[in-house]
Amino acid sequence: MALGVPALLGLVLLVLGPLTWVVAGDPVRGLRGKEQADALNATRQTVPAATGGVVVALGLAYTARTYHLSRRGQVTQRFGAAVGQLSSGKPEERLRGVFALEHILAESPQEHATVVTVPAMYVRERTRRAPTCGVRFSTAPI
Repeated sequence: MALGVPALLGLVLLVLGPLTWVVAGDPVRGLRGKEQADALNATRQTVPAATGGVVVALGLAYTARTYHLSRRGQVTQRFGAAVGQLSSGKPEERLRGVFALEHILAESPQEHATVVTVPAMYVRERTRRAPTCGVRFSTAPI
């Protein structure tokens, strides 16, 4: 904290001092007296406002990215739990897994293909026919 106060004070002095002259440019250097002071004050008001706008925009972008990553993490976690429930031996757990996959499907359209594939694979694996042990059925009419 002690290092932050001098750094902040230095930043403010930089913005209000040399940076103001850089932003104001040659037209302000050509002015004299009150006109130069008014132009520098206008620049000193504009620079912090623009800096604040950039900081707010960066903060908004960071927040949006964090929200997106958090949401993706939650979907991934819920998807893993649903698949775990689907592989349970209890029918009510499997049903919960199916409903959880349905909710993920409704809330996350980009996961549509993955969510549809899991129950399809589950049904395909669970409904395989048992081998017929060499017994063939005739297709001839009776």
